Amino acid sequence: MKFKIILILILIIWITKPELKSESKKIIQLQHSPTLRSSVNTKIVAAGDLSEDNCEIVEATAYTSRISETDLNPCVAASGIDICKTLGNYIAGNNRPMGSKWLINDKIFILSDRMNQRYGSNNIDIYFRYDLNGALKFGRKSIKICEIK
Repeated sequence: MKFKIILILILIIWITKPELKSESKKIIQLQHSPTLRSSVNTKIVAAGDLSEDNCEIVEATAYTSRISETDLNPCVAASGIDICKTLGNYIAGNNRPMGSKWLINDKIFILSDRMNQRYGSNNIDIYFRYDLNGALKFGRKSIKICEIK
């Protein structure tokens, strides 16, 4: 079953990213994410996509799809994506482009949501789906994030 899901994801990526067909420097790797158990992590990083100029240290926290942590519709992110029903790794943050991709601990995350303005621009929230224990265990920490251009 997992093999079929991985194969379908590869086909979707292949179809939606035509530049993959011509660039041999792409690395495509699918692996199960232990931190975000219900998501599949897709790495697609080309040489030149990452630069230390695109990296920064931020304060990271974690959040789940609970009304007490979000709003009355916790599954719909500010971008309009239903993050409860889609596979992927998501983050929330302010003053960063919506839909931008970020490399965090060797996983790619998509910025799909915003945080309350009181958190400012040097904070991100990592989405942990319904894994409250995992989010609490993650806690608050300073981490390095790099935007993938």
